[in-house]
Parts: sequence; C-alpha cells; structure tokens
Amino acid sequence: MMRYRPEWMGVGINMGNQDGTIIAAGGADKSLHILHLPTGQQATLSSHDNPIRSVRFVEIPESNAHIVASGSWDKTVKLWDLRQQSPVATIMCEDRVYSMDSKSLLFVVATAERHIHLIDLRNPTVISRTLESPLEHQTKVVDVFPDGKGWATASIGGECSLNFVEEDSDKDYTFRCHRGPCDPKTKIIKVWSVNDVRFHPVRHTVLVTAGSDGVFSFWNRIAHSQLQNYPSAGSPITTTAFNYNGSFFSYALGYDWSKGCAANSQEIETKLMLHSVTAEESTSKRK
Repeated sequence: MMRYRPEWMGVGINMGNQDGTIIAAGGADKSLHILHLPTGQQATLSSHDNPIRSVRFVEIPESNAHIVASGSWDKTVKLWDLRQQSPVATIMCEDRVYSMDSKSLLFVVATAERHIHLIDLRNPTVISRTLESPLEHQTKVVDVFPDGKGWATASIGGECSLNFVEEDSDKDYTFRCHRGPCDPKTKIIKVWSVNDVRFHPVRHTVLVTAGSDGVFSFWNRIAHSQLQNYPSAGSPITTTAFNYNGSFFSYALGYDWSKGCAANSQEIETKLMLHSVTAEESTSKRK
C-alpha cells in the first residue's frame, strides 16, 4: 500500500475505465510515485533535481497512454508515459513550478515570479504563450475552466482572477476574497492567502475558493457574485476537491506553512472534511 507521506506536495488521480484507478504522487524526495489500485502494483520514477510541487494527469489527443505531468522547483515540467521509465518530454519553465492544471486541450503551469505558461495539448512539448499573472502577489494555485477555454489564478494576496485563452478578452476580471472587515481604528484590512480554487464539474459557471482564514465560498463567475459563504472552520483550508458530479465538496484543514516551521503546533489539527453541496450553491444565477 502506498502510504501518505507528509513531504508529498502533489497528487494526481486518473479514473481509467479500462485499466482502473491510477494514483501519482510527488514531493520533497524529488521522485514520482505511481500506484495502480486494482493490482496494488507500485513504481517509483527518480525524476527531478528538486522537489516536485505539482502532479497532474493530462489527456493528449490521439494518445492511448496514461500521461502524467510532474512540475518541480527545478524549473521543469516532465511528461511521463507510465509504460516507460524515462520522461517522453521535458518542458523548461521560467521559474520554479508552483501549480498546474489541465482540462480539455489546455494545460496551465504557474511558476514563481508570477509567470503563467499556456500549453496546447495538441502540441504538448511547446509552451504556446507565457504571460504575467494579473494578480499583484505570489501565485498560489491555478485551475482550468472545465471547457478548457480559460483558467483561474489565486494568490497569497486574497485575490482571484479569471482569464480566457482568447487574447484581449473583455471577459477577464479579478475579484477580492478571503479578507476581513476594515478595522475602524487602524484602517487595516486583514488579508488571507487563497490556497485553492476549484470549478464545479457539472455547473461550469460555479467555482469555490478556499483560504487560510478557514473559509470556503461559492461564486458565480458569470454574474460576478458570491453564491454562498461559510464561517471559518478554525484552521487554514489547504486544498479542496469535488467528487465526479459535484454533489460533494471535500476540503483539508491543517497548517499552511505561511509562517514557517516555528508557527506550527500540535494545536493545529489536520482534518479531512466533507460538505454536501446544496442547490443554492451549485445553481448559477445570472444578474
């Protein structure tokens, strides 16, 4: 059994109809670990020169192979055909890879220094366009629209942007989230990192943001409005996921390492939580 390791930083899951579920994970040991659930078979690929930050399965058109992308702090993304030990391609990035996501034909890679790489999976070894994040602060996570026509970017500065692949699109916009009220005495607004953003797998105009304030919120990306907001869970939300039809939303609570090792303590609980998604949350309402 492939056990959880605290140094893992990226996990990808492929629900294969024919071969069964495959799990790929990478982290501080610089290796890519593969587990085939139906048989229990495992493999380890020594893949990068620095820790792996993100792992995703990508669907290459006209390819029958399970292709795994691993993004590392060594400034590369490597594409792996799980039937062989060596990567089929290495993509050189502008800086350390922080986050990746892929849906339809779009593969988005976010790196340090706010670089965003766009890759068309019809030509997966070439970066088709590189741009700067519209957000002022460090990128935390990216998530691709379910139809592959754009992507969301979230930052440590309490902001999220929605951008379209089509250049100079007037649909692009940025909104603020995971911020406290303004202190009337100091005029200071407390801002938390947005640690994850996810699109609903069925209701494509609905997305969720989750932050270090312990809050998750549902949004309508067409109407530019908030659908539902929940009180803080008491600890930072570090990552989230929907099930296949969006009826359940899961989120993890734990330390977000925003203040380094010294601020970590046993009082900060690590939990996995499950939330049943309501009609109000998943039904998109236009203005």
